[in-house]
Amino acid sequence: MNIKELREKAIKRYKNGESPKEIYQSLGKGKTWFFKWLKHYKLDEINWIKSHFCQPYKSSNSLTKSSIDLSRFDL
Repeated sequence: MNIKELREKAIKRYKNGESPKEIYQSLGKGKTWFFKWLKHYKLDEINWIKSHFCQPYKSSNSLTKSSIDLSRFDL
């Protein structure tokens, strides 16, 4: 089952009256995941599934250990 099918299944179960906790636990997902997609569904019942929000936003400006020049510091 791909991620879109999983989202659809979760929302369908919710619409059929199943509790959110039962849904996200049985699918191996978290509370945040479930409520994110429920919010998308409630905002746009027709096009919600087309959303491409799969990963959290990552800043391209974040510092990594390899990007810091440690030779300037007296360690």
